[in-house]
Amino acid sequence: MRAAIPGGLFLHRWTAVAFPSTDPQHQRELIYRASPVAQGTGLPIALFLHGRSGNENSMEVFASSIPDRFLKIFPRGIFPDPDGGFGWHQRLAPGHWPDLDDFQPAVGSLDILIQHVQGRKMAETAKMIVIGFSQGAALGCAFTLALPDRVRALVMLSGYVPETPQAIRRQPILAGKPVFVAHGTEDPLVPIALANRGIVSLKALGANVHDCRARLGHKVSADCLRALREWLHDLPA
Repeated sequence: MRAAIPGGLFLHRWTAVAFPSTDPQHQRELIYRASPVAQGTGLPIALFLHGRSGNENSMEVFASSIPDRFLKIFPRGIFPDPDGGFGWHQRLAPGHWPDLDDFQPAVGSLDILIQHVQGRKMAETAKMIVIGFSQGAALGCAFTLALPDRVRALVMLSGYVPETPQAIRRQPILAGKPVFVAHGTEDPLVPIALANRGIVSLKALGANVHDCRARLGHKVSADCLRALREWLHDLPA
């Protein structure tokens, strides 16, 4: 089923064959928006992942940073959030940050989503850029670590790197992978110290990290958005 949404995008609703989680609160449908494109076009994918309590509309503010030559996909989180909206893992106790295992159901669901898009011959999945904000940035990192060959570049906006097992930290899984990190130095939700630790982890995994800072809270500055556009423009083909 497809219903038109203002802004030239569409809401696609479909039921996946299987999910990697049997949790009764897990969404049985994957819901996403995508820029309109004819089947067989074969565009590279730009996958936009919203933060906690967001939905498939939340990341549209960043869409203009990505060239129109990309098929832009905006999925909805798979878990209802207690505060409204949706998230990418079950809500944890206060003070606890999610690890890679907490994101595995969402990683599996995104994999199913990308296979669905690929099956409709809408996109070329080997050239995907993943853009996440906050919790969505952490999911983007988890997805890239799980499927590094699928991701051309990772963009982490006001996000964090999930706790990673030592066995993974010792491997250059992200060797040469371009990663853009933007973070506010006064972020009250994802502290800058957590972002700094994440950058150290990304570099240890072999990523080529571009770091953009701004003196603001849990948001992305205009300067960092401009830097992101330039960074994307300069990405190797």
